[in-house]
Amino acid sequence: MTAEIVNLRRYRKGKARDLKVAEADAARAKSGRTQAERALFDAEQRQEARRLDGARLTDNGATCASAGESMDGASLDRGSEGVSDKDWGDEIGPGNVS
Repeated sequence: MTAEIVNLRRYRKGKARDLKVAEADAARAKSGRTQAERALFDAEQRQEARRLDGARLTDNGATCASAGESMDGASLDRGSEGVSDKDWGDEIGPGNVS
């Protein structure tokens, strides 16, 4: 009956590794998502952003038509009947109570 010879340094390092693995598992469970799940989520977000950018009707805040024109080129002026801009305000407002 001979006992198995054990290298204590190797045993101690193996035990420390096992402890670190257990702590890492606990931290992953605590944070909720694995690295692969986070990477998948980030990739889906980037793909959705690209899809939305592809469907964008304007580029970087610029309008489709120049200011004051509709998309068919017609003027979007408030009227040419000689009515001033201040006449286009709210009919009922703080100063115009009827």
